[in-house]
Amino acid sequence: MKISIGIHGDGDCKGGLYNMLASFSLGLHKGLTTQTEPVKYVYEYLQAMSAPHIAIAFNVIGYNIWDELIKFGTKNIMWTVDSPFHQNISVYEKYKDSQGFASFAVSPSDIEAMKLFFPNIPYFYIPHGTDPDIWQPDDSGEEKEHDIVFLGSIRDSEQNFADLKEKLDKNIYKLLMNIYDFAMQNPDKSFWEIYNLAADQYGFERDNLQLYIFLFQNVCYNITDARRVKLIESLNGLGVKVWGNAIWQKYIKEDAQYMGSAELFEAAKIVRKSKIVLHLQPMQIINGFHERIFNATASGSFLLASHQKNFEESFGDKIGYYKLNNIAGVAERAQYLLANNDEREAKAKAAREITLQNHTWESRAKEILNLIKVE
Repeated sequence: MKISIGIHGDGDCKGGLYNMLASFSLGLHKGLTTQTEPVKYVYEYLQAMSAPHIAIAFNVIGYNIWDELIKFGTKNIMWTVDSPFHQNISVYEKYKDSQGFASFAVSPSDIEAMKLFFPNIPYFYIPHGTDPDIWQPDDSGEEKEHDIVFLGSIRDSEQNFADLKEKLDKNIYKLLMNIYDFAMQNPDKSFWEIYNLAADQYGFERDNLQLYIFLFQNVCYNITDARRVKLIESLNGLGVKVWGNAIWQKYIKEDAQYMGSAELFEAAKIVRKSKIVLHLQPMQIINGFHERIFNATASGSFLLASHQKNFEESFGDKIGYYKLNNIAGVAERAQYLLANNDEREAKAKAAREITLQNHTWESRAKEILNLIKVE
C-alpha cells in the first residue's frame, strides 16, 4: 500500500514576523515531493473528502483538525521547533495515550525525559532542514554589507529572576538558582543530565512533570538569553548588528547596534549579505541542530557558532567555533576571520556544499521516508 503524506499549512510565507513555520511547511512539502509522488497539504485532502495516512505539523499548525484526522485513522506527527517542554506540553498531555499521535524533535536531549513522562508517544530525533530557494548566497559581486550579525530574540532574564525571587518560596528559589549556576558552569551537559544530578543531590522525585517543566523553562531559557547577551558584549568594538525583539535595547552596549526585527525574507537578505553570522546553541536544544546553522551556511556566509560535537562532526573546520565557558575568546576569533577574507570565504563556500548535500528539506524528507518504512 502506498503511504500518503499530508503537510499541515499552505506554504504561504507572507504573514507573520518571521514566517519560519510557514517556510518549514513549504520546504518540507518541496523536499518530500522530490522523493515520492506529489505531496499534498492536509487541507487539499480534506477538500477532496479524504485524509492522508500521515500528517506532519510544525508545532501546532492545523491543531483544530487533529482530532478529526486521528478519527479518520491518520497518524498525526507534531514536529517541534523547540523542546517539547517549552510551550506545547498540553498537546503531549492530551495525546499521551493516542495511537494516532507521534512527535519529531530537533534535539536528542529530550528523548529520555519523554520516555519517562510520555512513554507511549513515539518520539524521534530529526533536525529541521533549510530551503536553498530562500537561503541563497549573495551573487552581486559586491563586498558584503555587514561584518558580524546576530539574529535572535531574548527574554529579560534579569527581570525574570527578580520576579521569581519575589514570588517563589525561598527554598524553591534557592534550588532553582543552584541548578542554574551549575548548568551555567557546565555548558556541555543537557538539562536532563543536570536534572538527574540535582535529583540525586537534593532528593526530589524524578517523575514530577510539573517540577521538571518549571526547572527546565526557568533554567534553560534564562541561561540561553544570558549567554546571548554575554556573546554580544564580548564583541564590543567590532560593530555587531543585532536583529530580534525590543528587549535587546536594554542590553545593547558600546558599539553594537540594535537593528529591529526582521521577517523571513528580510532575514535571508541580511544573512547572505553578512561576512560572519553568529550562532549560540540554545541550552534547551543542546546536542541538536538549530535551523540557523543550516540557513546561514546555505546562504554562503561564514558561521561562527558555540561548539558542539555534532556541529564538528558535520562541518569540521568549515565553520568557526567558540566555547560557551569562554565566550570572551570569541572576539579574537572574529577579528581573525574578518582580517582573512579569502580563508573565511573559502570555508563558507565549503560549508554551503556540506549543507546542500546533507541538511536541506530534501535530505530530511529521505530520513522521514526511511523512518516510515522501518515503522
